[in-house]
This record gives sequence, C-alpha cells and structure tokens, in this order.
Amino acid sequence: MVKMNRFIQFNDETVDTKTLLLYERLGRALADANYLELTERKLLEFRPQEGAVSMSVFWRHRTEEVTHAGRLSDIYLLTAGFWKHFNIGIWEQFAKKYSSHSLKKFSSELLLLLEEFRLVDKIIKERPGTSSAFDIRRATYVSWHRSSVHANMQKGFIADGLLNEIFIVLHEGMFSASSIEWGPIQFNLIKSILEKAYDARDTQDNTYIAQRIIEVIEQSIQNDLLHQYYAVGDSFIEQPKPFEYHQGITDAADGEDEIKDTIEEVFRAWHEENEDEEGIHLQYELEHGRSGKTEGVEATEGNEDAEIEEVGYGQSEANEREQSTDEARDDIDNEEKAMKAGHIFGKEHVNVIFEERRVAVIDEAINRQKLIVWREEQ
Repeated sequence: MVKMNRFIQFNDETVDTKTLLLYERLGRALADANYLELTERKLLEFRPQEGAVSMSVFWRHRTEEVTHAGRLSDIYLLTAGFWKHFNIGIWEQFAKKYSSHSLKKFSSELLLLLEEFRLVDKIIKERPGTSSAFDIRRATYVSWHRSSVHANMQKGFIADGLLNEIFIVLHEGMFSASSIEWGPIQFNLIKSILEKAYDARDTQDNTYIAQRIIEVIEQSIQNDLLHQYYAVGDSFIEQPKPFEYHQGITDAADGEDEIKDTIEEVFRAWHEENEDEEGIHLQYELEHGRSGKTEGVEATEGNEDAEIEEVGYGQSEANEREQSTDEARDDIDNEEKAMKAGHIFGKEHVNVIFEERRVAVIDEAINRQKLIVWREEQ
C-alpha cells in the first residue's frame, strides 16, 4: 500500500492553535493517553514513532458546521474506535495473505472500510452524543463517493468505482439503487455478502467478509485501485522490533517480544521507550559493543612505581565539593544555574535553556490583608 508518511502541505493552511488544542485534548481524553499529539494529514493516520494521530484534510473548505463535525468524527474514529478495537495482529495476517494478490490495495482498503463502518456503529452505541457528528460525516462521504463512482467508472477505474459503491451501499442500506451497470461483476451477490457487516463484532468478522468479496470479483477486475482512501493501517505492517540484549544477558525480561494486538498497546510501547533519552544510544551500545583487547597499539605501559605529578579534576559535582570550602559550597548551591529543559516540558522544548530563581519573599501587611479578603470571597 502506498505510504502516506511523505504527505506535504503545499500551502500554509493550518488549523488555528486554539481549535487544534481543543481537538488534541479531546483525543487524549478519549484515548486515555496524555502524551498523544494531533496533526492534520491527507488521510486518517497513526504514527506511533511520533506519538501522533492525524485527522484528514478532507474537511477543509466546507461550511464551519461540517468542518467542525467532520474533524470531531475523525477524532472519535481514531481514538475511541481504532485505538482500542482494531486488531493489528489480524490486520497484519490479512495484509500478508494478499501481499502478492492482483487486488492487494483493494483488499486492504476494503477491510479498513468495513472496520470504519463497524467502529462508527460501536462508538455511537457507547457514546450516543457522537451521533450528530457521524450523521454529518456519513452524509458528506456518501455524497463524495457518489460523485467519485461515476468519475472512476468513466475513466475505467473499476476497482475504485466498486469501492465507492460498497461504501454507499453500506451507509445507505442494501436497498439503495445503483446507477452503474456492473456487467460481469456480480454486484447483487456482493450486496448479500455485505449484509453480514451489520452483525460484525470484531476485525476477524470483517476479514471473512472481505475475503468473500475478493473471491467474487478477482476474476472480473484486472487492475488494482489507483487511489488511496485509508492510511490507518500503514504504520502497523512493520511493528518496532523487540529490544535485543547482548549475549551477556541471559535473563531478559518476559514480554519484550510479545505481539501487540491493539493500536493503544503499540503507542504505549513506543512512548515508554522514547520518553527518556535512554533508548537509541543505549540500545546501540548493547547491540554493537565488543569485548576484548583495545585496538590501540601506541598506548604507554603503566608503571605502578611512578610518582603522581599532577591531580586533575573533572566537572562532576563530587569533585567540586572536594575542592570547595564551606563558604564556596554555599555559593554554588545558591547561584542561579542555567539548565536544559530536556523532555520535562515536552519534546518541542528539548533544547530550551531555562534558569531557576528563588522568589524573594515580600511580607507586607497590605498583601496579607488582600489574601484574607480573597480567601473569604472564595
């Protein structure tokens, strides 16, 4: 499947900061992940390495009501739907099975389309307040697919046109009439298979439906999809490799190589590994370290009888204490020190330098009086 990680914004249109922050807080609350970040990309997308989810630019240039409801539906679907209820293991097995199939892209997109339909229904049942946003989403996408199916069929993009029509039938009902003459494609049989989507309980059920449909059409459609409609599964084809211990460690912790079943588990695993500045360079040293003699050949041989000519001190805190008197130590403790923010204040501030200063205590009677008044008012 075509990767979406090279999506480039060709203009400077962005969601205003205040609105984006509100959307991001909503996503964090629904996913129960306070580290989650929200961006805007071409399609719905998960990026575990960055701890980010992306809503689609599809909702731009529409009325304010549709744009807001559409973005909300994206966030609901990402964080309350796919986050916990999309089985990555089954998805990977399915993608691997059709990796060399003539309709490889169509098969993956079809499964994700079925999953979206299942998860929307599941979210609405769990959170009825989301129904209004999903109603607008459904109407907007059905209208878009209805116009796309005619354009694709006129250009001979049969696989794209069929995917458009399947979306319309799922969301409008099995009795919706098709304006396309499908010829050798047994669309009525496809519709009868799609009826099972209304009772699908998990990703495995939708996998069975997708396989049945592919069996029906694989002899009738020669060319695969031209366009991409979903990107939510792209990040999980290759999960992060388990930590590799060097040969000196024999009692590696259990569970390091467990396969993650949900998107939530994958994100949390990435977050736990990357939240400290320990991951990459430490792993490199453990995996590539070498034991044995040094390669240096010009080293001077040590002499235990040699006299000490000079004592050097590094910049460690212990050495400074040894060289300082009590008065100097007090000065060191009290002086204002510039420090790097690191990851304490978020990765965007990793190189920010800040200073800690003691606040001067001003004990004035008028301030105490104000404090008493404020407390009484509260």
